[in-house]
Amino acid sequence: MSMIDNSPYQTQKDARKAQYGAATARNAYSRFLSQTRGTRNLADMQTAQEKQTPAFVSSFRQRGIAGPGVRSGIFTKGLQDYANQQFTEMSRAQQDLSTDLYGFDLTDRQTAADYGSDIADIDAEKNREIAQVAATLNSFKPFMS
Repeated sequence: MSMIDNSPYQTQKDARKAQYGAATARNAYSRFLSQTRGTRNLADMQTAQEKQTPAFVSSFRQRGIAGPGVRSGIFTKGLQDYANQQFTEMSRAQQDLSTDLYGFDLTDRQTAADYGSDIADIDAEKNREIAQVAATLNSFKPFMS
């Protein structure tokens, strides 16, 4: 009687599971590093903005176009432009971070899909071997009586 050795299939599954675990861990660590860098960059930008704003406003005061009782279109326009620039830079940095993190999510999904596909292929190969052995055994049936 023919026996099917399932150990090669289990070995393949175990190897693929280990690869999947390693790939997932690498992606999680890369995501952590990217998120840490992105968050740090955003915090640094916020701190720099907080430090630069008083000097920016002071430069208008020194020229006499800003301060108590002074209504200056130049100051208003300059302040709006400055605020818009700061907002744009922060928004872009946040969007870049979000895009990076989304990329890690996609990598996780693709890795899981690849793992599932590989396991299904291994199971299909095992089932093909079982069917082949069953067919071979069945062909001997007429000689068994």
